[in-house]
Amino acid sequence: MFWAYYIGEKKMKNRKLKSKEKILSRKGATFPKGLLSLEDVMLVVKSGDSSANAGAIFSFTGVVRSSSLEHHSRVKEIEIEGWEEEADRILDWLAQDVEKLFQLVDCRIYHAIGRFRLNEEMVYIVTASAHRKEGYEALMHAINRYKEEVPLWKKEIYEDGTSKWVSKKKWKRPHFSYH
Repeated sequence: MFWAYYIGEKKMKNRKLKSKEKILSRKGATFPKGLLSLEDVMLVVKSGDSSANAGAIFSFTGVVRSSSLEHHSRVKEIEIEGWEEEADRILDWLAQDVEKLFQLVDCRIYHAIGRFRLNEEMVYIVTASAHRKEGYEALMHAINRYKEEVPLWKKEIYEDGTSKWVSKKKWKRPHFSYH
């Protein structure tokens, strides 16, 4: 088995390299920068066993913005790090939980890990529902929950050369059981 891990362009040891197929076989997971696209996620949702029951599909794509809520300088890049094994479990569980809570046809939540420049894509959330109301509400619910419940952290790198970890969450294991 090949072991590798990528943060930006750095290669680290002791981590299994994730494949696109393995990531997309789960409802939610982290992925190395550049491995997935929104089109990949939409294809999985549209080709699912229950996809014929969907009357609405909503998507959210999170990208890097230039403004910061924490600093006066413009953001040049951000770096996303996290406890990936736990984040994978929680993202998968969270997508399943949102799917059940809103009685969706499908829900997918994928978050990239690595270093990102302005306008680069980092997050994909897709909800498929029989009707638009529950699909839209589920999408907003999933966005808010992943930001609070998943052990991922963001470092902003500014144009003036300074940087700051800006994630406000003090991560605690959610109170649920998952496999």
